[in-house]
Amino acid sequence: LGRRAFEGCTSLETVDLTALRNTGAEVFKDCTGLQSVVLTENTKLSYGMFVKSGLRKVDIYEKVQIPEFCFANCKDLTEVTINNDIVQIGHGAFSECSSLTSITIPDSVASIGSYAFDGCKSLSDITIPSNVIAINPYTFYDCDILKKIIIPDNVIRIKKYAFAECRNLEHIHMPD
Repeated sequence: LGRRAFEGCTSLETVDLTALRNTGAEVFKDCTGLQSVVLTENTKLSYGMFVKSGLRKVDIYEKVQIPEFCFANCKDLTEVTINNDIVQIGHGAFSECSSLTSITIPDSVASIGSYAFDGCKSLSDITIPSNVIAINPYTFYDCDILKKIIIPDNVIRIKKYAFAECRNLEHIHMPD
């Protein structure tokens, strides 16, 4: 599928990508009616693939990374399940997913990009995977109801504004 192939198809509700291998950037951008997508281990996610879509829940089977801005601005996205041992969550991958309440980040993740969860206003707790050594700038910026953060022993650096504007933060567990 070419870049922005289905951009703005607002009546599109479901997509089955089980046979798809590669796509261009922002293929389903602004598909506000898109509520569900079927992905497999063979589906390679791309830059901004579902940005500003209407997805509500997604099961990710990507093997390496969640690309930059892949699910950014999916305002109705509430739940994300990552089913494989990915190593990276890209810059802004879930930024402005204001309804996101649940995501379990596998321990295989070694890098979470800047702004990855910026503006995820419904995310209440997060456990940083044990392989992460640095928390990048603005990673959890403006996660308004974030109350609890567990930071593993491997983290040696928390960069600027990583948790800024987390107004309801009550508990931080940091390494010794």
